[in-house]
Amino acid sequence: NIVAMAMLRGNMEEPLNPKGAITWLEKSAAQQNMNALVNLGDIYYSGELVNHDYQKAYRYLNQANMSDPSRSAAYLSALYYNGQGVEVDCDKAWDYYAES
Repeated sequence: NIVAMAMLRGNMEEPLNPKGAITWLEKSAAQQNMNALVNLGDIYYSGELVNHDYQKAYRYLNQANMSDPSRSAAYLSALYYNGQGVEVDCDKAWDYYAES
């Protein structure tokens, strides 16, 4: 996850490399690394480094939510409220909002 974050930020020693960062984060996420799950969810939700992919964002954030709702619940609330990657469900949106 440290290598991935360096690739996301870029610096004099490690140039910006979003694709490489995502590869490393996916490896960490496969081992249920909470930081990797949340970071991947954020990357796909924000669409700043890659195209928006709300279904992938949901998948990673939902996995993260099982262990630590405080870091992923606000994202999940927004996804359900806006119907991004999931069907609109204001009740679920509110439940996740209350967890965040």
